Amino acid sequence: MYHVAASPPTTFPAGLQGGIPAQASAPTPLLLPGPLRRHAVIALPAEERHVRTARRFILTQLTRWGVTEEDRYRIELIVGELAGNSAHHGRAEMTVHLTLTGQDLRIDVLDSGRPPHSRPRPTRPRDECGRGLGIVSHLADWTDTRHLRHGRHARAGLRVALAVGGAA
Repeated sequence: MYHVAASPPTTFPAGLQGGIPAQASAPTPLLLPGPLRRHAVIALPAEERHVRTARRFILTQLTRWGVTEEDRYRIELIVGELAGNSAHHGRAEMTVHLTLTGQDLRIDVLDSGRPPHSRPRPTRPRDECGRGLGIVSHLADWTDTRHLRHGRHARAGLRVALAVGGAA
């Protein structure tokens, strides 16, 4: 399942602007300034084979929104690591949610459902596993991970460049 949406600018009828009645007989909407906010969400079983689906989904959305190729590559790596962690250490389901507001992108990856039976093993210096959050921290402007009662919520944010004529 996936969902894509863009929030329209907020409008107020002309007769309600600042609480002062408008002199015009027909109300006209007032467009408030502010960046357009776009959302894309995909929910998948928290399994390794679905990480690729999550990455392809976000790449498609980022391309449609006009995010530059260099930033799309960084974001694909971030989503791959966070979704991979959800699939490997998480619970039954994972949800990847992108929010683009102007040039600020926020990535949320949540895992939920029944906890797994096995516990993650500690990492050793030469292990290839256990480096995902370090990679995410390096690629993103900020990160946050919260352990919730019914799962985990990992977030990352970064400023992205938009191609000229992008964000369609």
